[in-house]
Amino acid sequence: MKTICRRTLLATTAAGLAASIGGKAFAGASYDPGAGDTEIRIGQFGPLSGPVSSFGVLANAMDAYFRMLNDTGGINGRKIKFINYDDAYSPPKSVEAARRLVGGDEVLFIAGAMGTPGNIAVQKYMNARKVPQLFLAAAASKLSDPAANPWTMVGGSTYEIEGGVVGRYIAGSTPDAKIALLYQNDDAGKATLSGLKTGLGAKTAQIVCELNYSVGDPTIDSQIVQMKLSGADPVFLITIPKMASQALRKMAALEWRPQVFLGAGNASVRATLKPAGFETAQGILAFATRMDPGNPLWADTSDMKQYMTFLDRYVPNADRADDLYAIGYTAAATAAHVVSQFRMNLSFNIAERGEGSYRLLTILRWVMVVIFVSFGMQKFTLQSAQGIVQFISNSPFISWLSVFGLRGEAYVLGVAEFGIAVLLAAGAFSPILSAIGALMGVITFAVTWSFFFTTPGVVKWSLSTDPMAWNLAGEFLFKDIVLLCVCLVLLLASLPRSIVRSGTA
Repeated sequence: MKTICRRTLLATTAAGLAASIGGKAFAGASYDPGAGDTEIRIGQFGPLSGPVSSFGVLANAMDAYFRMLNDTGGINGRKIKFINYDDAYSPPKSVEAARRLVGGDEVLFIAGAMGTPGNIAVQKYMNARKVPQLFLAAAASKLSDPAANPWTMVGGSTYEIEGGVVGRYIAGSTPDAKIALLYQNDDAGKATLSGLKTGLGAKTAQIVCELNYSVGDPTIDSQIVQMKLSGADPVFLITIPKMASQALRKMAALEWRPQVFLGAGNASVRATLKPAGFETAQGILAFATRMDPGNPLWADTSDMKQYMTFLDRYVPNADRADDLYAIGYTAAATAAHVVSQFRMNLSFNIAERGEGSYRLLTILRWVMVVIFVSFGMQKFTLQSAQGIVQFISNSPFISWLSVFGLRGEAYVLGVAEFGIAVLLAAGAFSPILSAIGALMGVITFAVTWSFFFTTPGVVKWSLSTDPMAWNLAGEFLFKDIVLLCVCLVLLLASLPRSIVRSGTA
């Protein structure tokens, strides 16, 4: 049975993504940080302020998705606590946020963290701490290297793959093209550029204009003018949506109509095409890996309808065409699906090997072993056999033992008690035997306690307040209440923790 541990979380995630997308929680019988009986903590960081603060809605969508899950009981009975921090798209602040999430908040893992520079900046720290970075809203190949960084996984294709696809398409469809490209001067832009050149192969020599910009630049008009002067056609815009929209508007103003390619990061109808003007966006080719909620092409699909229902209820003020909400929704849904594949811990425990006061159960275990051995030995005496016959013959649970005769029924009970003693002793080394031995002890003393009610004359209650007026022929059975409780404690301590806690919740 799987448990929610960080290593198996990552392994199952990898396997699940390879064959239909499929925790630091349990260590033996206790939880690691980030998960518990009632809660799982998931972290995220991204730009809630700064030059790309519009990307912050991704975190809003993730938070809303986890709220939706919590409204329906969470995942396997555990509520999700989503914790996210603003990094203003600044790698040093990303590192600060990751350290706070892992070291302070002790999240189980980070999911949907936004931005390539920030995720690369925290990658070494996350892998050193063996805390997964999953389904990142970033796609550089540096973040998709399981051999070097097994705790990091992107949420889709890498920038290199994206660039390579566009490069191969251009090389095959327009072999004599003069190529111009504009990229963001950071890890994301450079990674896509590298993939493009790989895809172009020998056609890389046909790049006649290669320009870049910084994320804080207010405009890219001068770069568009330079690309037009180069005589290039086609043009690949490796930019954020804001800059892609600017570029399209400037091209229209210059009456320049080259074949334009967009990537997965800037192909949004709402964030790029609409602000640029749909009339200027005709003929554009885009690399896409997901449904764009702003594109009417997907409006009637069941998945899109479900997503829109989610927005209506949990993010009613959201721009329904903003695909950043969809990216956050997808990251949260994928993370939740992976966690849901892990069941409650169903591993039995050696009772006294739990934490804290559980260790005191060692004394109770061995006392019960001695008691059951003593009881078993007594059953092989004639006096004991004669003493218990009335209880056996009147019990609806064990009266069938009378078929063995006076001594035989006592022998059977004696052998059973020796067996329980052996199981309890072996339970000090075997979790399952610990549970079985304790369960048989509970059954034994529950049956003997029932003799108070099934054996005539064992007890005759009196309204007198004087205990001496009570007829308690079965007075010795009172000890069995205590022994029943002892065995019950051993049993509960031996059961899987999640069974015990869900039963007492």
